[in-house]
Amino acid sequence: MPYVRTHGNQVTIVHGERNKATSKVQQRTLFTFYSKKEAAAAIGDGDKKDSDYFQYLLSDANPGLKFNWDELAEQVREHMEMLPDIYPVRKARSEDSFEKALNEFARHLIISDPQSSTAGKENIKRFADDLAVLQNLISMRHAEALRPTEPDTSPWAINDGFCWKYELQGHVVPSDFEDYATSLYQAGNMKEAKKVFTLLVRCFPNFAEGYNYLGLIALAEANPKLAVEHFRTTAKLGRSLFPPRMAKASYWSDLSTRPYIRGLMNLALSLNQAQQYKEALTVCDQLKKECGFKGEEAAAAHRALACLNLHYWSECVDAAKEIAGYHPSEGFTLGFALFELGRHAEAAEWFLHASLNDPHSAHMLADLSTTKPKTYHEVEDHNSGIALIASLPRFFKMQSKASSKFFHNLIANPEVKSLLTEVMKCSRDHSDRERSTRESFLRWTELKELSFAQKKARELGTILGYAKPSLATTGKAKAKKTK
Repeated sequence: MPYVRTHGNQVTIVHGERNKATSKVQQRTLFTFYSKKEAAAAIGDGDKKDSDYFQYLLSDANPGLKFNWDELAEQVREHMEMLPDIYPVRKARSEDSFEKALNEFARHLIISDPQSSTAGKENIKRFADDLAVLQNLISMRHAEALRPTEPDTSPWAINDGFCWKYELQGHVVPSDFEDYATSLYQAGNMKEAKKVFTLLVRCFPNFAEGYNYLGLIALAEANPKLAVEHFRTTAKLGRSLFPPRMAKASYWSDLSTRPYIRGLMNLALSLNQAQQYKEALTVCDQLKKECGFKGEEAAAAHRALACLNLHYWSECVDAAKEIAGYHPSEGFTLGFALFELGRHAEAAEWFLHASLNDPHSAHMLADLSTTKPKTYHEVEDHNSGIALIASLPRFFKMQSKASSKFFHNLIANPEVKSLLTEVMKCSRDHSDRERSTRESFLRWTELKELSFAQKKARELGTILGYAKPSLATTGKAKAKKTK
């Protein structure tokens, strides 16, 4: 539990922590007060908004600690007399360090004259991307500082005159700049996003999400081995953000667990793309064991892909079936594995079900052309198909001609093509409010049901040459014969 100590004419909030190497308890300073005015504001002897703000920042900076604010306030009051009445806080915490850093940066930039210095020229070339990001950042911050603003009279307005945020969250990427970097990635501007995230992870070494985005960018650049490195770092840093003693049921719902879980999920994904399948299975075990329901769900999907690449057909079926009921796209993986087990009727049912949910992916997997994706759903479908192909390099390299022909013929069948065209039309109608109708939505829902795919696949069985009863039907027939 944090407590108060004095150091010279300063009052500090500290926490005792046991050194793992020496087993001795050491004090870690959580915050230092420099003046009576600042301490009074922090403990609530003034505007309550100030103390609420201070408590939020200090708690957020130390997620694993519990604070007894009433007791801390009393301890601060006991020692407040030793503090000076006022102190140049901005000079101590903000302006001085900013000025030093700015002067040092400016000095290096000035002497790195490309015209007269070979070393200077190489430095400018080496850090060109970082300098470009800084140019944008300087423009953003300068415009924000000069922009006239109306006084904020809202009840939650905070002036932060004591630079508490600077002091307590200086190690955290500001949300506005993180949003800026993320928006570049979401807009598909991978080149600029990569520049920004690369600089951010160097400036903020514990920025787990930054490494996660760098991993995603590496995958988009078809560099899964580099992505593996980034996702390993994401998981490592993300694990350090966990609050102590958290129940697995709370994983994912607690935002602090998400970088770790995302890191492991994307690590399994990139390992499959990097053709490191055995290690992908190990990560899947870790996801299932450590990360609650969300982890179990992701583990099943990535395990199915790894097993398909390794030709572990039965294990692939077992993993994919865990989630195929509510993740229709698993029907693609399931269909490929079932075909190799000779269960062609079931393979057609699951593959058709996945196809009616993701028609663009179906065309890609069956090596058929299709229309350009237009709506959000179609773009997601298209991207899923790309990711699935990238995650099955060994399977597609070794896929038998019989398997390739089977799924090609299924999707190329005129009746199936008509259904896929219809489902895409329904999807587009649903995305357009003027064209959207209840009838179209109900038909779209019907087409995406597993029961519809099963019925249609059975009707197509004779035409496509797999008209054999499914495993479930065979089992029932055998049971009747036994009786």
